[in-house]
Amino acid sequence: MKVLGHRGCIYEPENTIRSFKRAFDFGADGVELDTQVTSDGFVVVSHDENLIRLTGDDFSIRSHSYSELLLQRIEGETVPLLADVLALAKEEGKLVDVELKNPSDFIRVAKVVEGFNYEGFFISSFFHKCLFEGKSSFPKIKFGYLYAHEPRDLVVYASEIDILKPEVEYVTENYRKYASVTIPWTVNEKPDVKRLLDLGIFAVITDVADKVLGYIAQKDNDDRNDSPFVDYLLKAVVQGESHVSGDRATLTLQNKFMPLHLERISMDGKSANSSPAVPAYWKVGDKIVIELQGITNSSTISVDIREVGSLQVAVLKLFV
Repeated sequence: MKVLGHRGCIYEPENTIRSFKRAFDFGADGVELDTQVTSDGFVVVSHDENLIRLTGDDFSIRSHSYSELLLQRIEGETVPLLADVLALAKEEGKLVDVELKNPSDFIRVAKVVEGFNYEGFFISSFFHKCLFEGKSSFPKIKFGYLYAHEPRDLVVYASEIDILKPEVEYVTENYRKYASVTIPWTVNEKPDVKRLLDLGIFAVITDVADKVLGYIAQKDNDDRNDSPFVDYLLKAVVQGESHVSGDRATLTLQNKFMPLHLERISMDGKSANSSPAVPAYWKVGDKIVIELQGITNSSTISVDIREVGSLQVAVLKLFV
C-alpha cells in the first residue's frame, strides 16, 4: 500500500518544500497538496486562500501578485509554485495528488500538471462536476473524486472517474472491488491502516507518513513471521555489541549466512546511518553497525537485501 503525506507531513509547515522533503525522507511514496492561484495567474501550493491561519497576516493569495506572495513567510518558508513541487517529486520518482481548491483554476492547474507528462501526478477535487466535464480536455491526466460521504451509487463514481478519494470512515467492504483506484484520507490510526491493507487499498493519505509506514512494515512482518530469512536476521545480531538507551540504539549485525548485497537499511521508513554505509557488499563474517534514533514501541527496522528481498522486524525484538 502506497503512503502519501498530507500537505507533506505534520512535523513541518504544511504545503512547503521543507514539508514535502521531510515526507520523502521518511520514505513516503508521494504527497498530497492544495492549489491556489495568485492575482497574476501563478499556480501556487496552499490549502487556504488567506494566509492568516499560518502567518497571522490577513493576506489573500488570490488578491495579490506572486511577487507580493514571495514576501510572506510560513515559519521561514515561502509558498511554493506548484511547478517547483512537481519538479522535485518527479526527480524523486514520487506520486503527487494535486487537490484543486477552486474550480475556476481548473485549466491553469491542469496545464501545469500536463506539462510534466508524468503518470505519477493526478488531480482531485470536491468539485466533481468540474472534473467530470473538464477531464476530456486533458486525456493524459488522471482525475479523482474527493468526498466525505457514502456515495448513492459507488458504481457510478467508479465509472466516471479514475480515482476514488473517500474519507477513511466511509471506506467499507464495498471498496474491495475498487481497491486499486481508492486512496482514502486522512489515515493516521493503526486499526485503519490494518483494515485498508486487508481490503487491498492502493494508497492512503496521512499526516504521519513515518508512523503509517511503520504500521505497514510491522504488519508485513507479522504476516510473514515464519520466514527463515527473518530468523537469520535475528541471529545476525551481536548482542554484546548492541544496546538500546531510551529512543536511541546501536545495532551490530554479523553476516553468518552467505555473501549478500545490502541495498538499504531504514527504520519506520526513514534511512538509518550505518558503518559501512549502504549499499554495500556484506561478506560472511563481516559486521555492520547501525545507528537508530527516535525509536518507539512500534518501530520497525527494514533491511533490503538484493538476494532475499526486504526483511522487517520490530526494533525492540532485536535487543533481548
